[in-house]
Amino acid sequence: MRRTPLLLTLAAACLLPLPLVHADFVPEGQRSEKAIGGGKLSFWPARADQAEVVTASLLGGKGTEWLVGGDFLADKTLVLAGNVAGGTFDLGVKPTVLGADGAAPGEVQRPKNKKGEPQPYTWGQSGVTGFVVRMSPDYKKVVSVARLPWDSAAITSIVADKDGIYIAGKATDKIKSLAGPARELPVSPDAERKTGLIDFTFVARLSSDASKIHWVRTARGLSDAPRLSFRKDGKLIFAAQDVKTLDSSGEVVSAAVIPGGVRETSSVNPVDGTIVKGGEHHWGTGREPWRCPILNVHEPDGRLRYQLYDWGGPYVGLDNCRQVSDSAVRLVQHDNEGNVSFFAWSDGGNSVMTSMPQDVRMGVGLRGTGLNAAGANVSSFGYIVKLEPKDYRPIGYTFWCARYNGKPNGITVTNMGKTDDGSLAFSGGSAWGLIQSPNFIGKSEPAGNYVAVLSPDMSGVRFCSAIPAVGTGVAGNDDSDVVGIGSGTVDGKPLVVFTAGVQEKGDTYGHIAPPPTVNAAQEKFGGGNSDGWFLVLDLSKGSTPKAAPADTPKPAPKRLTVEAFASRVDPKKPPVTPKDGAVFNFSPTYPKYVTVDAEFRDTKGQMWPSFAYGKPVSGNVTIKNGKPEGSFVVACEKWCQPKGSQARRVMGQYVEGGEQKLTLTVKSLGDSQTQTFTTTNDKGQKQDRTATAHTADAVLQIGTYSVNIKPQILLSFNAGARDGATVGLRGTALLTLKGSQLGLKGPLANEDIDMRLTFQGYDKK
Repeated sequence: MRRTPLLLTLAAACLLPLPLVHADFVPEGQRSEKAIGGGKLSFWPARADQAEVVTASLLGGKGTEWLVGGDFLADKTLVLAGNVAGGTFDLGVKPTVLGADGAAPGEVQRPKNKKGEPQPYTWGQSGVTGFVVRMSPDYKKVVSVARLPWDSAAITSIVADKDGIYIAGKATDKIKSLAGPARELPVSPDAERKTGLIDFTFVARLSSDASKIHWVRTARGLSDAPRLSFRKDGKLIFAAQDVKTLDSSGEVVSAAVIPGGVRETSSVNPVDGTIVKGGEHHWGTGREPWRCPILNVHEPDGRLRYQLYDWGGPYVGLDNCRQVSDSAVRLVQHDNEGNVSFFAWSDGGNSVMTSMPQDVRMGVGLRGTGLNAAGANVSSFGYIVKLEPKDYRPIGYTFWCARYNGKPNGITVTNMGKTDDGSLAFSGGSAWGLIQSPNFIGKSEPAGNYVAVLSPDMSGVRFCSAIPAVGTGVAGNDDSDVVGIGSGTVDGKPLVVFTAGVQEKGDTYGHIAPPPTVNAAQEKFGGGNSDGWFLVLDLSKGSTPKAAPADTPKPAPKRLTVEAFASRVDPKKPPVTPKDGAVFNFSPTYPKYVTVDAEFRDTKGQMWPSFAYGKPVSGNVTIKNGKPEGSFVVACEKWCQPKGSQARRVMGQYVEGGEQKLTLTVKSLGDSQTQTFTTTNDKGQKQDRTATAHTADAVLQIGTYSVNIKPQILLSFNAGARDGATVGLRGTALLTLKGSQLGLKGPLANEDIDMRLTFQGYDKK
């Protein structure tokens, strides 16, 4: 099991004003030093669609048990799955053993880290056995308990439908003792997969009363925690070594490979079978190291379709970009409609996650809950995003953080779950200052493990509460992933269930508190080193803001015109004027980082824009009699997001099959012309903006295609030296051409295409 300590630090940052309510809640016992030092409890305002807490209960006996998931059956009962470590197991109801039982295992030691500190029990340990519990419709009584034969298998996932209960997890050689027709399934080869938590998995269908097994399927090969879900047509998705679709009889309908393996960063669309895979890789900007987020869309057979985010370190390092906060996609899932939700970790607010996944120059345009990290120091923050599956535009989005002493504080998300009404359920860990909903249930400090539910558009927090004492058993792949999430609909009401393992009391920043209980079947800790715990929320109240559907009109196209780059003149800060005789060189060796970039957009916004980057080649500009003169060459050798299909990108034909070099040769700069544009601001006031441009004589070459052009070039100068000398020049070349003039074929040939090419020259060679 992966060992990932939860390191969350304070961040000195400011927030936009938030509709928060502060309260003085003092739980039993001594408040922590964090609270005494200035921390105040903060709560989200009450909402009409606030989730209703139906029950929060322990479920355990004298053994060491924890829960990993749950679902709701047609007869309104709640079915829970969990594991027991060792051979002591008594939940007050005699269990049905689903097969030929062997000798009970001995005591299973709790894992410890290198410092000797206790860690959560894991389903991967020897001597761990899975079980299934059915609760009454009011969740007050255990109806039945079923246990797998001792040490035969551990459970990591559970789902249910009209045909029964499905469980999956880690198998051992004792899996053959399960009572049911069994067969080993072939595994699709994955040359990219090098690691896995286990190498033997299973999936089984149980009867709806969990009294017998209809069939068992096993598979061998490297795998992380197996996961189950349903396709839109009701067929079962078994994600382990590969992604298999099975019918209710256990027959394989299809199989696909996710390159590198099925992980928490990958998910299968239940509607069309496409696969989305997230992650990160290290890609330096040329100035600093940078962690680059990845989100790739694959065909059902595993072939790459689209590359999202993954802009490239050198491009992000550009002076006119600089979205250099380290970022990584850590969790990915699909909802029932095929929308893609994901959690991205970042160490700050200056992240590419604030931009569109296929357009780094356009902001997301959604505020979500209103949280913001402007000015934050390095910490651990989150971006929670929902993309529609057609154009992969955000239809839900929020920044996510805690708050301490009026400033953002660190937080993370460790698991996500879909709900039947489109809300997003998730769990994670927080530094001191978790913002909770008014109906929070954890009577301790606002920190540590928590659970939450966001509205479908992620603009509102329907539930959020710290859960003290949680964290004794692993539900997923990581030691921090200690909460399982399930959902269903009962009597037309969408419900969500959170499951976990708890200890008798937990320490949160020095405050000792038991796990919370509400209308509980079991209020007191049962014994052993861990009990199961579950929370059921009713999401049927109020009118919940829905996420925008996939056919929502696109935002207005962004134009690359002189007017778009015009600016207001501040008389207190006049533009820098270089001295006569100043020379600005275009050199491929200075500076070492990228200083040239290109952008292409169709003016109707029908296609995804294209971006390229590179360095100067040669030439210079000299200031003579106050005017810039000279000739120079700049080039872009790399294109952003060059992998997968390029059919939706403006300049895709120059990238598909191999990136073709773009070169701009400026032969001469004409006289300047200043244009004034009058606009109206949000207050109805008219404002003048100006832009001064030079008409240039130039040649644009892409691959073997070239065209003579006359772009408008805007120049600005940088006086970065202590003596006030001008040390740098930035030029922006703008032009609108027909697609055919750029050598484009097909639908874009007769469309207008905006081009921007920005470059920099310096007083050094």
